[in-house]
Parts: sequence; structure tokens; C-alpha cells
Amino acid sequence: MLFINARRAFEPVPDSRARRLGDKNTASILTTLAAWRGIYEMGAAATPYNDAAGWSRSRSTEEIADRQYSLMPTSYAVEPPSPERDTRTRIEELKLELADQFDQMRDLELRLLDILEES
Repeated sequence: MLFINARRAFEPVPDSRARRLGDKNTASILTTLAAWRGIYEMGAAATPYNDAAGWSRSRSTEEIADRQYSLMPTSYAVEPPSPERDTRTRIEELKLELADQFDQMRDLELRLLDILEES
């Protein structure tokens, strides 16, 4: 079975809260499906299918059974964690940055007090 995680493939509909799967993203899904099935496109040889992290993943029925028959695409085509997406890492980075900003603020405050006392 092929799982495609198209969660990020949607685009906003102008002047609406709705979202849609645009032509470009629809074509990406169809191309992935054609490659997975080994289908020729417009007379050209089929592109070999490969799992794409965060986009698509092919799984056997045994693997699906091992996951208690969950059919959520995001359970299989998971985006690998990256520094930008890893929330805990990002929070730790922001905490360090905030502490550094507080230190700079204290230094500037002391310098300002010194300058005001000299006047």
C-alpha cells in the first residue's frame, strides 16, 4: 500500500478559509502514484519509485498489521526531525538566546547608569 503525506501540499483559496490541492501538488501525487505502480507516462519509461521522507512510503500488509491496521499517511510518511522542526531543540535554543539577551540588557543598564552618574 502506498501512503502519501499531502498535509503540506494544500494551498489557501483566495478570500476564503478553505484550502485546496493545487494543480502542481495534484501532479506530484499522480506522478508518485504512477512511479509506484510502474506506469508509463506519455510514452516515456516509468520513473522507478523510491520512498521519499515526509512525502511517500510504500508498506506491506504485514507492516500495516503490525501497526494495528492504522491507515493514517502521517504514521508512515513521517517527516524526519530537523533542527527547524524539532520543538524541544528550538525551545532550548530560544531559552539560551533569551538568557543572552538578558545579560546584554543588564550590561547596557549598568553602562547607562554609569553614564548618568558622570553627568
